[in-house]
Amino acid sequence: IERAEQAVLVDLAVSAGRCGGAAAWDYDRGEWLAVSAPAVVLASGGGSALYLVHDNPPLITGDGYAAAYRAGASLVNLEMVDFQPLCVSPEKMRGFAPHPTGFIIMGSIFRNASGEAFMERYYPGIAEQAGRAEICRAMAMEIREGRGTPAGVIYLDSTPLPLERILKYAPHIYRQYKNHGIDLTERPQEMAPGSHTWLGGVKIDVDGAADVPGLFAAGDNAGGIHGANRIGGSALSAAMVFGSRAGKAA
Repeated sequence: IERAEQAVLVDLAVSAGRCGGAAAWDYDRGEWLAVSAPAVVLASGGGSALYLVHDNPPLITGDGYAAAYRAGASLVNLEMVDFQPLCVSPEKMRGFAPHPTGFIIMGSIFRNASGEAFMERYYPGIAEQAGRAEICRAMAMEIREGRGTPAGVIYLDSTPLPLERILKYAPHIYRQYKNHGIDLTERPQEMAPGSHTWLGGVKIDVDGAADVPGLFAAGDNAGGIHGANRIGGSALSAAMVFGSRAGKAA
């Protein structure tokens, strides 16, 4: 298999209604790269880096969707984006995913700029035990209505928790913050909803085939697998299952 590690997709090649390759830019050589193939599998990720807060590599900007659209492929569910609470401050940690579920289980509380534990107001009786999508919605509403911090974020307060408990359940997260001068027993995390994965994308069949002959998609490029939300961990399993099926079919 010939590899072009530092090449970025620019467009798909379509002739007589069939996808037969791609055009790319080779960063290593500083030149165009033309690829001819009997089938193409799109696996260039979603579009989370289009958002100010995200946890994706910087080049994940929806290029696969755009190329598929220009090639005539149908797209589905692009409005369905999966968010999770992500670190915003300090700037060097922007986009860091601190596994808030673990901190919630330990007893951490989401607070707005005035220190109010606001989750109970949105979801009485369950508060922080609501689902990830519900938590992100409540955070976004607080920020949108002006109750976020001056930096436009929400606090996840773990300061009442014993250090021993944090070190037992989230030692790597504690160390990551500590390396940036923050002690989570003294200062809350500053978080905002961030784009994590995209649930929509290229419309595929059970073998990962798009409605343009010769074109397949998998991973975040493929849409319609999860619906409007997804179970935690199923993004990886979907990528493995449909990546394998698309590869075999291609």
